[in-house]
Amino acid sequence: FGIEFVTRNEELSSDDTSVLEAVLSTVFKPNEDGTGSQTIIKEPFVYFDGTNNPPPSLPLINDGNGPDFNFIGNLRFMGYTLFGISAVSSIGFAAWTIKLRNERVVKASQPEFLVMICVGTLILSSAIIPLSVDDEFCDGSGCDAACMSAPWLMSIGFVTAFSALFSKTWRINKILRQPGNFRRVKVTWKDVMAPFMVLLTANVIILICFTTINPLKFDRDIDVTIDAFGRKTSSVGSCRSDSRGGGALLYAMLLLAVNLSCVILANVQAYLVRGISTEYQESSYIAIGMAGMLQMWIVGVPLLFLVRDSPQAYFAVWSLVLFVPSISLNLLMFVPKIKFQKAHEANKERNRLEKMQGSNDKTGQVSLQQTPTSNLRLEKIQKYQQEKLTLGG
Repeated sequence: FGIEFVTRNEELSSDDTSVLEAVLSTVFKPNEDGTGSQTIIKEPFVYFDGTNNPPPSLPLINDGNGPDFNFIGNLRFMGYTLFGISAVSSIGFAAWTIKLRNERVVKASQPEFLVMICVGTLILSSAIIPLSVDDEFCDGSGCDAACMSAPWLMSIGFVTAFSALFSKTWRINKILRQPGNFRRVKVTWKDVMAPFMVLLTANVIILICFTTINPLKFDRDIDVTIDAFGRKTSSVGSCRSDSRGGGALLYAMLLLAVNLSCVILANVQAYLVRGISTEYQESSYIAIGMAGMLQMWIVGVPLLFLVRDSPQAYFAVWSLVLFVPSISLNLLMFVPKIKFQKAHEANKERNRLEKMQGSNDKTGQVSLQQTPTSNLRLEKIQKYQQEKLTLGG
């Protein structure tokens, strides 16, 4: 048997047509015992250009680094850190609320309302985890699951946290529109659950249709770059869905329309009650939180579209869009309450010491005058109490 190489006959070919011919390079004869073969004719190897000159070696892809797959890489640890900070704050503030649920500061804001905010911010920030998944470490099924879990976590977390804020502001506005002037405003658990169920139902219906009709799937062959030799030098992997029926963009716009309209409505409600003084100034902090959330959406959503084709930038922007509202909402809702609680405890301690001081003055004045030792002890007690009062004040 022989080995032939197809070459172009330059004499018979023209600019419009090419004439190919087979050039016999080597002929092998099988051995009779079937153990191999021997070479009968051996000619110099004929390359594609019809000569015996080997072509130069192909250049290395990306200077020897291989194809650039644009993985998220170590940037995912930034996302893990942001989620960790948000999770610690949410869990810590929820534990503080449950522990002090019978204190006046917490009861005035309702423990259920505060815990609901903590649960919502925890779920919202947890969407950073599936957004950090790509095919660097996970297979196709794992990447597909991460793609579809991210919008679920974002929507459920937002609805949970936002419903509590919206209900509080809406209830204040509703009472103020009634005849009379009510100075104390209380939002019941039913008031919070009503908008929560409406928003949750709308989001879940859209997400179910999204998941069943046009689910997000991880696709690696996006924005592929090919060099002159037909080799892939770079590619981008991201979550995509079938474009039939509008694809992921349609469901993203529906979710954005539902939730953003509620954010705008809540900001209008907050603006209408901006001059109302509520207990512990809670309404002002709620208004700041919702205004910040609206600003983050206005800035973040267009920015996400601009960096859509860069996985690293896309992940970084998403991490900040999820982290900033979560941590800012936790801080705005709980740090002022913790300060009020500390001030309340300091006042209680001050009153207790003043009462003790008054009792000592009444009962011990005569008897302590009789002995120098008792007078010295009283002076030490008074000095100690004065130091505590100074520190407490």
